[in-house]
Amino acid sequence: MKTHFIKFALLLFSFFVLGDLKAQNTFLSQHDYVPYYTNPAAVGQENFDRLLIHYRNTTLGSGFGLKNTMAGYSHPLYDSKHKRRFGAVSGSVSDFRSGTAGAFTNTQAMAGFNYNLPIARNHQIGVGMQGSYSFLRIDWTRLTTDAQWIMGNFDPSADLGENLDFTKNDQFNINVGMNWMWFDDAGRINGTFGVAMYDAVNSRNFIQDERTSGTQSYVLSGEVKVAKFDHLALRPMGRAVIQTNSNTYEAGLKLAYEPDMIHQPSVALSSYYRFDQAMVIAMQVYFQNLSLGISYDIPTGSKVGGQLGANNAIEFGASFHFGHMRAQRALGADKAPYVAPATLQHVKPSTIPSRKMKVQEQEQPPSIVDVNQERMEEDLRNEIENTKLRFALGKFDLTEDSDKKLQRIAEIMAKYPNTKILILGHTCTIGDEDINKFVGTERALAARDRLVEAGVPRGNIRIKGMSYTQPIATNDTDDGRAKNRRAQFIIIDQ
Repeated sequence: MKTHFIKFALLLFSFFVLGDLKAQNTFLSQHDYVPYYTNPAAVGQENFDRLLIHYRNTTLGSGFGLKNTMAGYSHPLYDSKHKRRFGAVSGSVSDFRSGTAGAFTNTQAMAGFNYNLPIARNHQIGVGMQGSYSFLRIDWTRLTTDAQWIMGNFDPSADLGENLDFTKNDQFNINVGMNWMWFDDAGRINGTFGVAMYDAVNSRNFIQDERTSGTQSYVLSGEVKVAKFDHLALRPMGRAVIQTNSNTYEAGLKLAYEPDMIHQPSVALSSYYRFDQAMVIAMQVYFQNLSLGISYDIPTGSKVGGQLGANNAIEFGASFHFGHMRAQRALGADKAPYVAPATLQHVKPSTIPSRKMKVQEQEQPPSIVDVNQERMEEDLRNEIENTKLRFALGKFDLTEDSDKKLQRIAEIMAKYPNTKILILGHTCTIGDEDINKFVGTERALAARDRLVEAGVPRGNIRIKGMSYTQPIATNDTDDGRAKNRRAQFIIIDQ
């Protein structure tokens, strides 16, 4: 009789446990670090391939717990013609176990795709879809029965005395989402807001083989940078998970250290409150090729329901980043293999086998400037040499104003086809010298390529990256640094 009671109790408990195992998006605390279960459209929003390994251990008391092990991979998709990342494909495999001996299990395989649509400068909308297949099981042979208690002692090798077997249910489902992201000029995320629906297909009841309505989960999530003090950024963040008879709301703050160059190490600390359940504290550390995350759920309320994240839980995550050179080739030197669609350079020039760089390293600026005033009018010469192209921090994108200036230079040079010019690319002092040398060279290359497109012979143009060695203003102020980030033109022969 006791065995049947335990079996019935565990059946009831399985409705909560396996329901939460299926709706995996509801309980991962590091939802910004592991977007697979928060919003399908938020996966793969980096200009590099990412391999993620994640583990969570939840303690429920009375011998019960929940362990989650997950491995995920995302691969960005590039449009080389338009020099942008337009989406990503991803996949993950996860194993969820609960019960006194892991009697409740859910093994899931998931594959997804998302597409990014630029809607304004530094803004994009992403849409994503995932297909998942779950293998849900209850292994009744792992339970303890009266027959295993012999003369007052427990013998786990003894026969159970019951004809116990497996209860299983395999399910396919679909998750969909939409995510809006906007970035600052350095390429860091200024804010994000997402809406997602998980388990869009009504799932089968685990015990009865029939469809059950109302099994969908709706997830709203977002964060926004509201203030920045030197290198510290403050970001309020929140998430809401809406389920039938079981809603979860979270709100908190993230404090992030953001260095000048996006390839440099950074760290983020966050704390948020899961209403009537837990206080979550988390830390993530980011390096160029690796990031690490850890979080802990501190119980603060009595609400459990179907939300197994309400009690003690600790999470660990490790993310490995690679494919930077592929991003470099697909996006061009003006895109960074990091976060935003157009960001700071992430790969040091010494790691990039650039044919253009090798050619330019052999070219030295002339020691003598030969100017024949009679062959080009003084005002036209001055117009060219007084022209300066401006750039955002760490970038080489040509603005609309720069395009107009380059078109004007092309028109003048068309009247004087023997004229040769030198383009110098300059930077401010933010970042190390190697990166700035590379950035300066790429700025000069961008100007040269646009002039060639406008009809100027390539052989009439020489370039050189000057890094921050020739400032025209102070580097102690934002305005001064903006003036130093420039490309300039010198006539060297007519």
